[in-house]
Amino acid sequence: MVRRWHGQQGDQRANWVGNVKPIDSTDVAIFAGVVPGRANGSKSAEIDSNFTSTIGQIQILAGYQGTVTVANPLSVVDTVLQQGGTLSVAANQTLTSHGYQVVGGAIQGSGTVTIKGTAANPGGIVFSGPSATNIDSIIADSNSSITFAANVSFSSTVLQSHGTAYWTGGTVVLDSATFNNYGTFNVLCDSAMTTTLLGTFTNGGTVVKDQTAGVTSLGINLDNLAGGQLRVKTGTLSLRGNISTDSGIATVDFGATLALGAGTLLVGSSPSFTGAGLVQVSAILSVPNNTTVMFAAPLALTPGGSITGDIVPGGGTVYSTNNFWWSGGAVDGVKALNVSGVMLIDGAADKSLEDTTLISTAQAAWDGTGKIALTTATFENYGGFEIRNNAEMTDTAAGKNSSFFKNLGGLGNVTKTGLGFGTAFDIRFQTSGGLFLNGQGMRFTQGLSQIAGGNTVLDGGTLPIDAGQVYVLGAGTLVGGGTIAGAVGVINGWVDVGANQAQRALTVTGDYVQVGGTLAVHASADASWGLLAVGGDATVNGTLEVDLAGGYNPAAPFNKAILTAGGTRGGTFPNPFGWTVQPNPQDITVSKQVLIASSTWLSSNEGNTAPGQAVTFTATVFGGMVAPTGTLSFYDGDTLLGTVTLAPGMMGSTASFTTSGLALGSHQITAVYSGDDTCAASTSTPLTQTVQQAVTMTWASSSQNYSAPGQAVTFTAMVSGGMLGSPTGT
Repeated sequence: MVRRWHGQQGDQRANWVGNVKPIDSTDVAIFAGVVPGRANGSKSAEIDSNFTSTIGQIQILAGYQGTVTVANPLSVVDTVLQQGGTLSVAANQTLTSHGYQVVGGAIQGSGTVTIKGTAANPGGIVFSGPSATNIDSIIADSNSSITFAANVSFSSTVLQSHGTAYWTGGTVVLDSATFNNYGTFNVLCDSAMTTTLLGTFTNGGTVVKDQTAGVTSLGINLDNLAGGQLRVKTGTLSLRGNISTDSGIATVDFGATLALGAGTLLVGSSPSFTGAGLVQVSAILSVPNNTTVMFAAPLALTPGGSITGDIVPGGGTVYSTNNFWWSGGAVDGVKALNVSGVMLIDGAADKSLEDTTLISTAQAAWDGTGKIALTTATFENYGGFEIRNNAEMTDTAAGKNSSFFKNLGGLGNVTKTGLGFGTAFDIRFQTSGGLFLNGQGMRFTQGLSQIAGGNTVLDGGTLPIDAGQVYVLGAGTLVGGGTIAGAVGVINGWVDVGANQAQRALTVTGDYVQVGGTLAVHASADASWGLLAVGGDATVNGTLEVDLAGGYNPAAPFNKAILTAGGTRGGTFPNPFGWTVQPNPQDITVSKQVLIASSTWLSSNEGNTAPGQAVTFTATVFGGMVAPTGTLSFYDGDTLLGTVTLAPGMMGSTASFTTSGLALGSHQITAVYSGDDTCAASTSTPLTQTVQQAVTMTWASSSQNYSAPGQAVTFTAMVSGGMLGSPTGT
């Protein structure tokens, strides 16, 4: 039955149509705006403490301006329809309904509205029109849903969803209110959830952004409980309040974005970000000590954003296993930011790295004009680091001694591909990997240390060293030609000059000091090819290697300066093989006499020989008008038989070698002359020496030509080996 309220007191029957208050579960209680012949709809009604029954429906229609108060526990079998007025639930009381549709009006009180459904008949509360709620709590059980479809505000309310919630439109305002999601919250619109005073969204279930391609903004504090998940399937989910999370936080699908747009994201335990979509940090991502954050999804750190930790005792660790875009913002106080995916540093905004180690193990590129500032930090490169710009990386400490850029490992390479000479490392730079200039320039204002395994290739480029110097240490190498605008120190390292046309000369504008190690120069007729030109003082001690570059073959004695000094020259090198070193006050020259071609002839004193028979090989080396000196080696195939010193003679120089150790068979004997400062090396034509068994002859005789039966006869045989001696055997 339908009971219509006139607008007086709800406990007086005379104020209900038919003079009967709602008493049956089939009743519908209607609170109307205007009832013909009755008072207007501004009067309030109270479902008092004497009413304990169950009712079918409650309808508070549009135009009603009063308040319907639930003063006793009340169950609504079907639905509460509210188009206007105010529904108030008294303290410690509960209004329980299968459904609730809020089209307008307000819900208030210190009690609770509970939505209960069943698996077969789910319940739900729908906010389909503008409304304001200021009630202690609204609870939707696991078989019920909550739907936000219009502008709605909650004040000092705890809104709990244990089933499925839908946000299909409108702005949701939480002022000193909390939305607790323990089920699935489907965000199906591009709208905003905001607060003006301490609103909180607690997620212990799953939040899914789907179906719309625009931006949905959660401008409230988000407390993501252990096991809480965020899923962005389409568009952008922008988190713009303070956020705390324990574990698995987000999955972002390809083409979608999770944006940390404002506030602070404080992580605990080990949250992870997965998927092929983008996680964009434009606010604060806080990673405390002993925590780990895993970004398997692409990560972008943009201007205004920061990844921070505890400076004391130190922040947690961030892993980025997918692409990492760094276009601005700061990384501050985290123990380590490990990037194993592709890293792109670009944009005009400056970036900062403080109290942190940034580790890049894959490909990285530095583009744009923004500066990178390091404070008590280290940038470690174990992959390929491509420099496409002419920007600056700087140490912000007063003494420029708090930070490092380290190019490490066998795969660590820094390559300058951008045109120009403006790239500057105002920071201590260490490299045990490759450093390639490709004819361009980079400035090292705090020096460059080339440690064990490092390899710097200039290719005609320029390394300005404004302070400190280039150190080539251990097994490090400095290769090529170009200009180092500063000082160079070599400690057991390798410096290679003039390997090709692009690397023909190396200029060091400051001092050059070499302690141990090797200076290798590749010289040609061009005076600059293979020249180490030092603008300051040059002090050398170590090994010098010299060869002729580019197929150059001089026809006359060759003299060349391989090191010049604008200041004083100290120390020298031992003579390399075939070269003479001449130290002068301001340079070091080398000279090489053009070698005379030699020829080597080989003979044997025996033809074929028997096993154990001695044979003597004699070699004669001819050097034109010069008697060759040095040593000559005799080989049986690839086996060295012996080495003998040449004896000069009127007709060449000779050396002999005797052996009786040749085995049965054929032997290819060669004589190899090693050469000397005048004559070039040469090798004889192979001589065949055969070792075989000797030919024998055998004679037999008898002691009696004729003998009687039983008479003893002696037979004697003689075997002759000729000149090879007496045969043995039986």
